Amino acid sequence: MTDTVPPSGCATSCSPTRQPEAAGRFPHPAAVNSSHVDACRPLTGGHPAMGLAPGPEPPTMNPVVEPLSWMLGTWLSDPPGAGTFPTLQPFRYLEEVYISHVGQPVLNFSFNAFHPDTHKPMHRECGFIRLKPDTNKVAFVSAQNTGIVEVEEGEVNGQELCITSHSVARISFAKEPHVEQITRKFRLNSDGKLEQTVSMATTTQPMTQHLHVTYKKVTP
Repeated sequence: MTDTVPPSGCATSCSPTRQPEAAGRFPHPAAVNSSHVDACRPLTGGHPAMGLAPGPEPPTMNPVVEPLSWMLGTWLSDPPGAGTFPTLQPFRYLEEVYISHVGQPVLNFSFNAFHPDTHKPMHRECGFIRLKPDTNKVAFVSAQNTGIVEVEEGEVNGQELCITSHSVARISFAKEPHVEQITRKFRLNSDGKLEQTVSMATTTQPMTQHLHVTYKKVTP
């Protein structure tokens, strides 16, 4: 798998001609397996190993991240996402997104992409979204199964978040061409669905739109 796979969704690894390399499963879009979703959820009331009594109440949202509260929940691609790039054949993919908080001034996220026909796992990434207190400045920190770690920064305005990478690191044996920059735009549309558009520049191609996907919320 090359490191040209962008943050959410996928690039060459999402093409139906490539074999996925990550572990996991997701029966999309008919239903979300409750045990799978529950396993993604953070602890809300402690853990016996830490000497804390469990509790049913979710943590109170830190007011710092309230401007991003519209992103919270479990989201499923509906319809499948669409990908293209000058060096690739157009492709489609399924994706599950889980965005949560544990009361800290930060959101936690995971993106898991799947083959639209076989449902085999493909691109995966997880990380954190931070807001600079008393501003609309946002930092998006992501680690990906392709061997990329990146930091994107930008601004949230209403129910729209636009970010651009300023730091992209990769493992020493990543295949070429390499991703050089990534931009993302998240927005909550008038139907209450979350949209994401991803563009990227590589060592062989200028900044070009690569992915567009719309998600429906399945759990708050």
